[in-house]
Amino acid sequence: MDLTKDFEFRGAKYQISKLPCADSMWLIMQIIQKAMPSMIEDQMKFPLAEAPIVKERPEMTRDDMAEIMKTCFKAVKQYKITGDQEVPMPILLKNGAYNPFFASLEYDIIATAALVANVLMFNVQSFFEEGALQELVQSLSGLSLANILPSTDTSGLQ
Repeated sequence: MDLTKDFEFRGAKYQISKLPCADSMWLIMQIIQKAMPSMIEDQMKFPLAEAPIVKERPEMTRDDMAEIMKTCFKAVKQYKITGDQEVPMPILLKNGAYNPFFASLEYDIIATAALVANVLMFNVQSFFEEGALQELVQSLSGLSLANILPSTDTSGLQ
């Protein structure tokens, strides 16, 4: 498994890294909970909010989007020439502020969208590939609460 991937956008070279699984799973849940219902509605031509099983759809808030961007940007470095070498430098500092070298990214919506999309694809694409979800479900098929919870049967203790 490749842990990094390089790509170019608008003449700048970037390095994207794999995120820790906890971050990737959080991103997947955000996509499933907040973006997928709209995509499904578009395909079905039927508003899910009118379906009897759907009471309320979570909306993507400004804070949600900021957290998604911040999580994605933790995985992005941009190459900067230092001396005679290209060195990948983080676009966000540890405190969450933009690296002064790349501060203009804060105002570049197209580059931001491209970076977020590339990070998402690199980190969560395998979850949505054909057969991956089915493989996960099959791995869970033998599980039940009866197999996990401690037994309350005391008949064998007499």
